[in-house]
Amino acid sequence: MKGKYQIRIELLSDLCVSDGGVYNSALDIDICRDTYGFPYIPAKRLRGCLRECALELNDWGETIDITVLFGDKDDKEATVYLGNAYLQHYDEMKQVAVKYQGNAVLHEQNVLNHFSYIRTQTEVDDTTYGCREKSSFHASCK
Repeated sequence: MKGKYQIRIELLSDLCVSDGGVYNSALDIDICRDTYGFPYIPAKRLRGCLRECALELNDWGETIDITVLFGDKDDKEATVYLGNAYLQHYDEMKQVAVKYQGNAVLHEQNVLNHFSYIRTQTEVDDTTYGCREKSSFHASCK
């Protein structure tokens, strides 16, 4: 069955899809975001999660041909194509961000702060029993 389908993802808890980059010394982990500050989930991450689910189902007795669905390292063409997962109404919001580019209110960091927050974790030092900041990261959850 060929066609174009849309997947709706509803976050029921905090999500931090790290991009692996370090943008400043205040954050240990930062989330994937576009040039306008809108957070998104990369297609590669989604493919990996779905592939892992298919592998689990195979372990449970279902018959799912992983190489047909997702391709393989020998460049076998995949039948499932996934794009990045963007926020609902992303295209409309992006148009506004482009229209008012340069406006401080729509600065990339302000947009990101609207859709996420910074979570700080602490750990207890076993020798002094004092607390110290362990890590800070953006969590996309709003």
